[in-house]
Order: sequence, then C-alpha cells, then structure tokens
Amino acid sequence: MKIVIVGLGAIGSSFAQALTQAGYQEIRGIDQNPETCLKAEELGIVKTAQTEDDQALSQADLIFITLHPQAVAPYVENKQDLFKSTCLLTDVTGIKRDVMSQVEAILRPDLDFIYTHPMRGSEKTGIAGLNSAQFRGANALLVVSQRNQESQLELIEALYRVMGFQEVSRVDAESHDRAIAYVSQLMHVLAVAAVNSAPNCEDTMKFAGNSFQELTRIADVNAPLWTDLFLHNWDYLLESIEAFEKELARVKTALKNKDYDQLQDAFQASTQQRREWYVD
Repeated sequence: MKIVIVGLGAIGSSFAQALTQAGYQEIRGIDQNPETCLKAEELGIVKTAQTEDDQALSQADLIFITLHPQAVAPYVENKQDLFKSTCLLTDVTGIKRDVMSQVEAILRPDLDFIYTHPMRGSEKTGIAGLNSAQFRGANALLVVSQRNQESQLELIEALYRVMGFQEVSRVDAESHDRAIAYVSQLMHVLAVAAVNSAPNCEDTMKFAGNSFQELTRIADVNAPLWTDLFLHNWDYLLESIEAFEKELARVKTALKNKDYDQLQDAFQASTQQRREWYVD
C-alpha cells in the first residue's frame, strides 16, 4: 500500500513512525517546511519527504491529511484531480461538522473520505512532537459519512489498531463535536484560564505540586490550531463553558456562605463521577 502523509507535524510524523514500525515501507511525506522533510527522512519514518510531491499523490492508495481544520477542504480541492479513483482519503481534525460539510461539497464523487479523530495529542508542535508510543492503548473515533464504504471504514479501523490504538469507535458528526467540546476543548479552556489568572508572584513554582503541573500541561497550546478548533465548534463549546460556570458559581456561593454541606456535596459528586470514569 502506497501511503502519503500530508503534514508532518506532531500527529503526522507520529503516524509515519507508527506505520513504519508496523512494517509499511511505501510511506511518503509532504510538508511545507523543508527542514521538517529532511528530519523525517533522517529519522527513517518516511521513504521520502518533500514540500511538494504530486507524483506521490497521483500514485497513493491512501492519503492522510494531517492539516489544520480550515486547510483540509482547500487542499483536497486543489489536489484531487491528481488522485486515482481508488485512492482513499482521511483526516485527523479535532472538529468534524464544518470539515465534513466543506469536504463533501467539493469532493469528487468517485473518492471516499474517512473522517477520523485520534484521541491523542501533544503540547509540542511540529515534528518535535513525534511520539508514536502515545497511541498505545488510546482511543480513536471514525466520524461516518453517508458516502463511506464499509470496506474502507474497516481498512482505517485496522490501520489505527496496527498503530496501537485500542478502542476505535464510530460516531456521527454532531455527537462528536458536542462531546469533544466537553472532554477536550473545555479542558483546554480551564487550563488556559487558570494559567492566565496566575497571581503576580515570582515564587509560584516554589509552591507548585503535581496537581498544578497536571492541570496546566495543556495550557501550552498550539495557538493557531486551537483557535481554529474553538471557533469551528463555538456553539457546543459555549454550552460546555456555561454548564461549567454554573458549577463554579455553586462552589463560589458555598464559599461565600461558608456552607460546609454544599461544598462537601460538590466534592462527593465529583469523586463518584471520576471513579466511574476511571476505575483504578
């Protein structure tokens, strides 16, 4: 199988490494940064890497488009005349409704596009975030389109498992974006807000423990990417923020009123829910 990975950032390069380790030899990379292309070749995670490679695109059986959400449809529209009719396309974007509607509007009728979301990422950007080990035991989502062929969905599922993903689930775009607004995007909102509300104290790190490090890790964000993700999913993210604000107000009121019982109820509810999600 001839595979092309468009975008050798943290996810794209990690995919290349995982697939190479799984025995796939015909992997070619495309990235606008010449230094990234050189690094990918030096690391041996791709057979070749270039800033442009129309020949590789024309021969590809599978193309991973690991670009920012707003760049996926324009890339497909610009390059799809090169793709052979049996070529399968897939993405890794963290939001789906907008990406799917944009791609479906311009995609050639003989092509199939499988929309995916690997639930692993890194605060590191570019090929510096290369780490295929992060996929082991992770979850991945396939957001199904009406035009998808079952055989193609099964192929992508199999590839994700080969790369180390444990749970590969199928969902629809609405369910995906609503859930991601809470489990991923709201968590980044909290981390960013917590870091940006830090007191003006030079000794902050003197008092910081594990909880501070764990909460603030994802505040080290790829700003252009997360700006796109938030704005493409603004409606569901606002719903999650408003639900959080209600719970925050509940704790704030309990503190103002020195209400021991209300605080304890909030803590007990969160403890029970967390233990239902993650069983030690």
